[in-house]
Amino acid sequence: MNFEKRIALFVDADNVGADLIQSILQTLDQRGTIVSKQVFGQTNRFSSSGWKTLTNSYGLEVHQVKRIRKGKNVTDFHIVLEIGRASCRERV
Repeated sequence: MNFEKRIALFVDADNVGADLIQSILQTLDQRGTIVSKQVFGQTNRFSSSGWKTLTNSYGLEVHQVKRIRKGKNVTDFHIVLEIGRASCRERV
């Protein structure tokens, strides 16, 4: 039985530079079908970090993460929740 590899990409834009996204997408595209491409972070920082242009160019779904209190894991929690949703929705 031959199963198609379905890949979902979840990026923490607070920790991953926008300059890496092209090579990441190329590598993943060689390994299967990318069914979801999502970026999480503080979007008010996107224009200065280069993410704003890339989200449009590569069709990345953007999730605004608001920091209502101090803590490093706020974006991580959002990503984990969306991974759970996507695994049910996209069958990845």
